[in-house]
Amino acid sequence: MSAHSMSLDCELIDVLLLICLSAVTLFRIVVLARYCLRVNRPFTTLHVDALEHVGETSDARRARHEAFYETTRGQFNTLVVVGSIALAAWTQLFANSGTGLGGGLTSITRNLLFVASATLLAAPLLFRNPNQELSFLCRESFTSIGYTALVLSIASALADLFSAAGTVIAALTIAAILVTDALEAWDMATMYD
Repeated sequence: MSAHSMSLDCELIDVLLLICLSAVTLFRIVVLARYCLRVNRPFTTLHVDALEHVGETSDARRARHEAFYETTRGQFNTLVVVGSIALAAWTQLFANSGTGLGGGLTSITRNLLFVASATLLAAPLLFRNPNQELSFLCRESFTSIGYTALVLSIASALADLFSAAGTVIAALTIAAILVTDALEAWDMATMYD
């Protein structure tokens, strides 16, 4: 493979990486818009009101709310830990961008890693209220976008370091992310119908 065709492959992968991240972000915006604009239920942000089940006993409702609260606490911890690790990795790659392993990576790899860390760390700061459904959905959306950016950063690094094989893996990763996130976003968007 010539150097020119490898350069075109890298540029194509970079464009596909950005399209993938943009698509996942758009999917999540659609989920949030459908939640906020649903017509069959009044707008509410409280979890216990948003998913009220007909005939549910107060004990079942309390158990469901406690499970939701525990999920939210785990979500906060995960976002902060993974976001911090991503930020530490980005710092190392940025500091070593001219030498060593960091020198073999393109700026899009580092930029995607920074987007991942910023998104994952911003979610618990912006959406703090643990028992509000809308805050939970916003954190879920930021989680999905942040993890997507993180995985795309790794895919970009593979393409940077392992040329042809890395490019194929990056392309397959992009396709897998688009399909799985589209399906998950559809399930979330139709959950309140």
